[in-house]
Amino acid sequence: GIAMGSRVAPPLAIIFMHALESMFLGTSRLQPSLYLRYIDDVFGVWEHGLDSLLEYFTFLNSVHPSIKFTLEHSAVTGCISFLDTTIHIDNAGHYTTELFVKPMAAPVIIHFRSAQPMSTKRNTLRSQLIRAMRLSSPGQTRERSLKTIEQLFLDNGYPMHLIKKVRSEVMRPRSRVP
Repeated sequence: GIAMGSRVAPPLAIIFMHALESMFLGTSRLQPSLYLRYIDDVFGVWEHGLDSLLEYFTFLNSVHPSIKFTLEHSAVTGCISFLDTTIHIDNAGHYTTELFVKPMAAPVIIHFRSAQPMSTKRNTLRSQLIRAMRLSSPGQTRERSLKTIEQLFLDNGYPMHLIKKVRSEVMRPRSRVP
């Protein structure tokens, strides 16, 4: 097999998953109302109930002998994470989004005392704050996401006055990129 760290692994995973998807998405079974994939990570919206989702999951794992999907669903917790976003879903089906950082992720970013130009440090901070804003719904979820980024940069030696200054620049509507 090819290790996922290899340069050819992502394109091969994409091609293989596309072929596999055409086998199971083309059936007459109940299907997800939304199906998104990034390389080998899949996000879907299932509107047919938990029992039929579990049946579909069993079906997916029978399509190819070497491929076994794992399943995370929002039925118990009301939330699901995909890539760097957590989606919170309420009982009425409304959702909010928020920045997701894997619990095992090392809290490391360009350290403030590193030999990088100040413009690189500021732009790294700026880009991470913009990312947190774009991924998060307005209100408390956005504030939590911004606080997560602020803490990451504080932990890597950035002074609070710089973090606050860049955050205020990012929060101004004219400096935000759509």
